[in-house]
Amino acid sequence: MSGPVTTQPGRSQFPRMLRGILLAVVGAAIVIVVARVTHGVALAALVGMAIPAAVQRKRARRATRALLWGGACIAVAITYSFVVARLYWAMPKGTLTAVIDSARKVQDTVTPPRMPEAVERALGGRERLEQGARLNRLWATSRVGFLWALVMGTTIGLALIGIVVGTVAWAGTLLVMLGVAAVRGPPAVADG
Repeated sequence: MSGPVTTQPGRSQFPRMLRGILLAVVGAAIVIVVARVTHGVALAALVGMAIPAAVQRKRARRATRALLWGGACIAVAITYSFVVARLYWAMPKGTLTAVIDSARKVQDTVTPPRMPEAVERALGGRERLEQGARLNRLWATSRVGFLWALVMGTTIGLALIGIVVGTVAWAGTLLVMLGVAAVRGPPAVADG
């Protein structure tokens, strides 16, 4: 038969528990601050971390930090995409047309500076540069070009925001998890 369950003899558990409590408090503060700054969108990172953790638990595997980080970033990016879509739908009618018209006016007033002749020759000549400028102006002032730039810019922006906000929320949550693990302590060893 085994004896009573004990921890490491002669060592105080207070420093480990204090460190764990401090880690948990700092991590919770980080999560709360980022949630306040993002109007709660950062809390999607917690859901994004919980889903892969549950899947890995069902497979009888441990969830890695990288997997949890990826889940947090993806969940924040997806949540922000819903927020941005809602904002696009809330725009008054004619906003996109007004922006395209404004771009046309700017394109009409701006004349690009002339490049040195050596650079013009290297780039295919003045005619080719003017043709490229006309194509750019057409693309920048067309509805398709504007919508393409809007979609691509929004997608890249959402990915970057998801990475930054997801990483901060992941780090805060990781600190909380480390703190809780430190307070719980190592698994007890049975004597005997």
